[in-house]
Amino acid sequence: MFTAQHLSPLTTAVAEAGRNYHQYGPPWPFPIFGLIFLAVLITFLVLGWNRLRNQGRTSARDVLADRFARGDINGEEYHQRLSELKRK
Repeated sequence: MFTAQHLSPLTTAVAEAGRNYHQYGPPWPFPIFGLIFLAVLITFLVLGWNRLRNQGRTSARDVLADRFARGDINGEEYHQRLSELKRK
């Protein structure tokens, strides 16, 4: 069972760590965790922004397929334009 004698060194160590925290900053791994957190946050923000920005866009192949499905262009023209897109 813990008594005051057992808690005294523990409370002294905690008090020393708290005092040194303000003087020297946090222990060394904590800034690394903060940098990792910021990197992950920035990555998610950039990926989310790109997804929102490209949400309404359709690819040239999708537009070509839609035109072919509607009957605007025939099969020969569809395959010709599709082969042109594949070369680019």
